[in-house]
Order: sequence, then structure tokens, then C-alpha cells
Amino acid sequence: MSTTEPEICDNGVKPLLVAQHNYLARAYLHFSDMEAKIFTQMLRQVMGDTETKKFKIKLTEVIPDTDSGGWREQVDKACMNLYRMDINVKKLEAPYASTRKKDWHWVRIVQEMGMDYGTGYIKGMLTDTVKGYLLGLNEFYTVAELEKLLTLPSGYAHRLFWILQSYETIEGSRKTFEVDDIKKMLCGVPNPENTECTKVYPAYAEYKDFNRCVLKPALKEVSKLLNYTVKSNKQGNKVVSLTFIFPDGEAKRKEMLEKRKKKREAKNNSGTKKGAGLSARVTGGAVYTAPLSIKEEKYKYRSIPQLLECYPDQQKFEQTLDKMMADGWEVDPDNRQQLRIEMEKFLKINSKK
Repeated sequence: MSTTEPEICDNGVKPLLVAQHNYLARAYLHFSDMEAKIFTQMLRQVMGDTETKKFKIKLTEVIPDTDSGGWREQVDKACMNLYRMDINVKKLEAPYASTRKKDWHWVRIVQEMGMDYGTGYIKGMLTDTVKGYLLGLNEFYTVAELEKLLTLPSGYAHRLFWILQSYETIEGSRKTFEVDDIKKMLCGVPNPENTECTKVYPAYAEYKDFNRCVLKPALKEVSKLLNYTVKSNKQGNKVVSLTFIFPDGEAKRKEMLEKRKKKREAKNNSGTKKGAGLSARVTGGAVYTAPLSIKEEKYKYRSIPQLLECYPDQQKFEQTLDKMMADGWEVDPDNRQQLRIEMEKFLKINSKK
């Protein structure tokens, strides 16, 4: 998960940011070049909101030169596709360890979409289902600088940037994707039940064609914005997976965890009554409280995730949970058994490193 603060520009002003939930950033989703531009401006419109679902995008923000031919057809087609498009994305409440290949969940981005050529605005409204992936984000999200995103020339480059950015601070600073999985993340998966969507999804049966037409051009563009190297993993002569390595990942990860620690300490030190000893913990959008100090080994916790039962040592618990969040692990606070399994699995995996 990448939530690090952007660098200050030369003029002393912080760049404009946009964000989306990691599940959406890593969804099986395809964007054309125009769809990516409109979606990026849509993110800008709703950034920082918790309830507002409406957006209003200036046409000149996606088509700088309206004197060029064919732009109206491109905009109309992109708006119609965004309106009718279904996205195969993980449910917000799904635990990290759920098997994606078996699970599926279709979501639509917008419930209203239109182009007002009189005023020069693209207008629309998000669906109730997708707003949880875009509005009021507290954890498990990725941020990006708007200005950088707008330099990416293709929909594939946009998608690859978001995917890699969301994994940049993962522990170990590397992420491996199966070829089939990265194909779906860049080229999307059509919903066979959605007969009204006329969007054409790219299909590349051979890796060499996918690499030439999609991956290689996107990697070239994204490398201008992110520092990474990529390694092809083979079985015989066949490429079966790709490993991305982030040289700056560990430093950014430490910075992110330190900022999160300071933020948590600031919350603990303010807004609590003397002697109350309560700290706030945000997990999956819900806020829980936990004791600041634990005097007894077996402490009867109150109003906190059942996951804490695994850890009478609060400091160790918070450190472990921070690591889990940074790596994209998500837990369901209402499922006692799943919480315990997730924590134990995380610790087992990291004990081997």
C-alpha cells in the first residue's frame, strides 16, 4: 500500500492528489486512453469527499485541443463505456486471504453519465456500490499525483501505474504476478451477463503479443514516474510470471510506518480524558478503541477487534497490524476465527523471511 506524502514542488505548493482503494487499483479493469483520462478527472472531483457522489468535468481537461477532429466520438464512446462497464473487483469486506480466482464481484462505476456540449462539461454520479472504493478512504488505499497521471498517454499505462504504486511499499519491496493475472488487471474481464455493454476487451492468447502490444509500452511510460525493475520468470521457454522490484520501497515503507505511528500517538495524546487510556484504531473503515497500556497479561479488552485477543502485548499488536496494513492484508473485525487465522498466517510467513 502506498500512502506516502508527495514531495513539495519547487514553488512550495503540494501537488494535487487523487486516491482509490487498493482493491479497485488492483481490479480486473481495462481503460481506453480516453476512459483513463475521464476516470482520473473523476477521482480529482471526489477526492476528500465522504458523501458527494456527483462529478462535473470540464471537457478541456480531457481534450485540450477541441479543434482536432474525432474528439467528440471519442468522448461519447468513453462516457458510454464507463456508464455500462462492470468491474470484477474484490468486495470491500473480503479478507486478504480470499482466493481471487474463485471469488468474483461485479461493480459499476457510475449510475449517471452525460455530456453537455452547451456548457462543455461531462457530468455524472457514482454508484452507491463503488463509492466505498473512492470516498472516505482511511486505510488500504493508494494515492497518486494528478499531474503525473495526466502525463501517461495510454489506458494501459494508467492501470499499470496504479497497480505498481499500490504495491511499492510492500514488505520485501517486491511483488510477483502470474502472467494471467496481470493480463486481466490490464485488459479487464467482461461480464458475460452484461449484454448492454459494447466495450471491446483486448484479448492476447500469446504472451509475446501481450508483451509487445500492452506490457512493454506501458512499462516504458510508467518507468518515467516509478523506480522499479522487472524480471521475467520462466518454466522452460514460457514466461509464467513477472516479478517487480522496488529499490525505493523499503525507505518509503519505513517513512509511511513512522508517519502512521506519529499520527496514532498524536491521536492518543489528544482527545482522550486523563486516565482514560484509550487509543483509536481504524480497521476497514470502522473505529475501535484499545488500552494505551496493559498492566496484566490477561486483560479484559473492551470495544476492540477480537484480533487483540491474540495479543495481550498492545505494542507488539500495533506493530504487527501496521505491517499487515502496509502489505495490504485486510481483516474482517466481525469474524473472530478469520482474524486469528489472518494474524497467525502473517506471522508465519514473515518468520520465514
